[in-house]
Amino acid sequence: EIKECDWSSDVCSSDLYEAIKGRLAASSAPVFVIEAIKLLEAGLSRALCDVVWVTHCSYRSQVARLKASRGMSEAEVRRRLANQMPPAEMARQADRVINTDGSYAETDLAVLAGWAGLAAPLPPPEYAAATDEDAEGVAAVLNSVVREGGQTVIDRTFTPVQERRFIRSLPPRSRLTVARLGRVIAGFQVMEPYADYTGAMDHVAGLGTYVAAPVRGRGLGQGLMEQTCAAARQMGYRKFVIMVRADNARAQAFYERLGFRACGRLTGQARLDGREVGEIVYEYFLQ
Repeated sequence: EIKECDWSSDVCSSDLYEAIKGRLAASSAPVFVIEAIKLLEAGLSRALCDVVWVTHCSYRSQVARLKASRGMSEAEVRRRLANQMPPAEMARQADRVINTDGSYAETDLAVLAGWAGLAAPLPPPEYAAATDEDAEGVAAVLNSVVREGGQTVIDRTFTPVQERRFIRSLPPRSRLTVARLGRVIAGFQVMEPYADYTGAMDHVAGLGTYVAAPVRGRGLGQGLMEQTCAAARQMGYRKFVIMVRADNARAQAFYERLGFRACGRLTGQARLDGREVGEIVYEYFLQ
C-alpha cells in the first residue's frame, strides 16, 4: 500500500507539519508520498522526508500551462510565479529534479525511474494490445531507448502523432503489445509480417522489443514475449526473425535466454554516430 496526501491548500506550515506527522505515525504503509510545496518553502521537508523530489519545467511552459488550464492572463501568471520559491532554490533542496517540459508519458517515465531507483515496490505488470490512446506512452519508451544510445539502429525520435500513425498503419497479422506498470507504459513489443511481398513466408514474423532502462531485468521482456507468442500462434506464425546490434551484448543475452539462435551476421549494416555497426540475425521457432 502507498499512501499519498496532497496538502496544497493555504494551510499554515506548522499546522501542516503536525498534521503530516500524525498521518505518518498512524500509517503502516511501506512508502508514504507527501505532495506539499509548503514544506519545501518552510524548510521542513527534511524533517519529515527521507527523499525530496522536485518537478520543474521552463518558465515558458509554466506560463502557457496556467493560461490554458486556469484561464489566467499572462500578468496574473507572472504575479503568481513571482510569489513562489525560485525554481533554482527548490532544486538545491531536492534529491531528484524531474523535468516536466515533455509529454505526460515522458514525465511518467521519469517518475518511474526515480521510483525504481529507490527500490520501492512496483505494481505487477499488465499487458495489452496497443490502441491509439497508447501512442504517447509508446513514443516515450521508444524515444528514451533511442536517446540512451547503443540499443537500437533507430536513429531518430518520434512524436505521439507519428506513433499513432504507425499503430494505425500496422498491416494485418501484426500486434503491438504494451507492458504497463500501474498507469505507466514501461515497455512494448511489436510483431509484423516478415515479408508481405510473397506468401512463401507467411509463417515468419519480425519482432522488436523496447523496455525503459530503469525497469529492465524485472521480467517485462519475458512477459511481452509470452503475450506475443500466444498471439503469433493464433495468427498462424511459426517463426520469428530479428536483428540485434552486434555491440548490444545485453540484448543478445536477453534473446538467447528466450531461446533465439544466432544464425548470421551482417557487417557494417548501420552507420551511427560516425561509425559502422553490424547486426546479428536471430531466429526462433514457435512450438
